[in-house]
Amino acid sequence: MRQASRVQRASAVTVRAVKVSVGDLKKADLEGKRVFVRADLNVPMDKAGNVTDDTRIRAAIPTLKYLLDNGAKVLLTSHLVRRSSAK
Repeated sequence: MRQASRVQRASAVTVRAVKVSVGDLKKADLEGKRVFVRADLNVPMDKAGNVTDDTRIRAAIPTLKYLLDNGAKVLLTSHLVRRSSAK
């Protein structure tokens, strides 16, 4: 029997992704589902790299807790912009 080519194997994979807002989370059956969360966690930091205001981090916690408490497998992503004061 001939092995499937890389293209044939890749085309056999089906990925289902649905964009959902936080307001829709209570409607969802989260048990065992993978949930991709993109959070805006850009926070101000001092010169030593210490977070000076964690408001955005704290704001994400209830959503993450809800997902985890309802059996979701959470993938949390963000990015950090390091702004230079010199322009």
